[in-house]
Amino acid sequence: MDQGLIEFEWWRCLDGYRLAGSGLDSASERFEHYWPLETPALFARFADTPRTPEGMLEFCNQFGLLGGNRPDTRRGGKPRFESVSMDVLLKHPAKMHGALHLFERGDKSLLKRWNNEEQALALLRTELRTNGNGGLRMVLIPSDLIRAMWLQFAEHVCSGTQLFRCARCNKPFTVGTGTGRRRTAMYCSNACKVAAYQARQRGEN
Repeated sequence: MDQGLIEFEWWRCLDGYRLAGSGLDSASERFEHYWPLETPALFARFADTPRTPEGMLEFCNQFGLLGGNRPDTRRGGKPRFESVSMDVLLKHPAKMHGALHLFERGDKSLLKRWNNEEQALALLRTELRTNGNGGLRMVLIPSDLIRAMWLQFAEHVCSGTQLFRCARCNKPFTVGTGTGRRRTAMYCSNACKVAAYQARQRGEN
């Protein structure tokens, strides 16, 4: 599967997670393997996550735990059980939200924050892949979900694309060159576009 510059696979519990004591535990031993960065602007959805245990639970139920060289980082292979402290989880959305806010304001201190903290560079692997023309291309492979989202954020800020909010569901999506969406787009998906049209036909706001 070609995901462009970043290639990243992750695990999430099929039965979700549960609040347990001061953290989150996986609800079962059933896990699925998937590609989180197929979700456009996942970094922005994470930045929007309410910094509460309930907010983190909702995000992790959709996308899995974060990793970040913390107790929930996988040691290879399919996990059987995951557990992580809520204190560890809650500090990450604030950092992502702050970095995105700096970028959207055009604040160049974003450069210093990124270069000093190196959120995504630690434990980052590079590999060579063949491309459709028989040549080679380099891919970046982050070690866990939090680093994957930081890399997706960096790719966005360097791309010249813009971040919009869906007029129907308010989820973030990107527009501009390489996204397949025009800068006049109002909806994150065709489903939201159709739902908005149907609502207008019914006279809803």
